[in-house]
Amino acid sequence: MNCEISCELYARMTAIPMLVAPDDDRKYFKSVYIERENNELFAVVTNGKLVAIERIGASEGPDDRTAIAVDPVLIAQSRKEISFGSSLVIVANPALNYTTIKTTFGYQYPANAMVQLPAKNYFNTWREWAPDEIPTASAGAMYWNAASIAALATASPTGCICFPEFIDTNKPVVLRDIQSADWFGMFMPIPGNEGETAEPATVPEWV
Repeated sequence: MNCEISCELYARMTAIPMLVAPDDDRKYFKSVYIERENNELFAVVTNGKLVAIERIGASEGPDDRTAIAVDPVLIAQSRKEISFGSSLVIVANPALNYTTIKTTFGYQYPANAMVQLPAKNYFNTWREWAPDEIPTASAGAMYWNAASIAALATASPTGCICFPEFIDTNKPVVLRDIQSADWFGMFMPIPGNEGETAEPATVPEWV
């Protein structure tokens, strides 16, 4: 698969896979999943709890998919080149199990950027992750920490994200960038995972 994504997109979207838990067996989560379908390119990232999905735009070529490494070295280089409008030129060769990445300003990533995806992997079903409909009533009290909300805001194009009117903690909670129609994020419910919900907030008695 040959494609290009902007350095800006890579630098911000990697905020989420950088939060992949060290003990998570799905090591391939520490990647940016790129998919071309019907001549459109998409990028997907997750750490199992947070999700960000972006429609990048037109990309001519056969339907294909790959996953590229999330590496602090490449993130730093991408940030350096953002102001110049630079892109990552990605050439993935599945026959050799090797992916090269070069920026439009000539930086060559020195390692193999390919992340091996098992035949049965979470990314295969990313179009099924979103809820069938937005809740019309709230259920449960959502819990989140600063690192999670910061990662989602960083992953969005403008950092201006909004929550739905009603939040059902038993379903994926969809967030949108208020200035970009091509991006959305989600908090994914994890049944039985302690700390993902909390008692509803109230005004303390001492006020």
